[in-house]
Amino acid sequence: MMEIDTLITFIRTSVKKNSEMAGGVKVYVFGSAFWAHSPQDVDLVIVYNSSTVNVDDVLSCRRRLQRELSDKFGLPTDICLLNEKEAQSNPFLINEGAVLIYG
Repeated sequence: MMEIDTLITFIRTSVKKNSEMAGGVKVYVFGSAFWAHSPQDVDLVIVYNSSTVNVDDVLSCRRRLQRELSDKFGLPTDICLLNEKEAQSNPFLINEGAVLIYG
């Protein structure tokens, strides 16, 4: 069983490692990783400020997070990327009940 607090701490630490992104992103968790005792996967959304964060850095962070989460928790990880404008114009975060865990 995966503890949500352990997952959140792990994600926060991992994102902070990428210092050039740390202030320009928000990370949300949704789906079974947040509410189930035995989740089938980890679902995240990274919302980034495209004015201050290079999309290549965000893509690199996503690859690293997917690898680290899989290694640590043994679960597949799906990470969606949205820039701030996309996040504001799309109801996805609200509809999915996504919870801000970083940023």
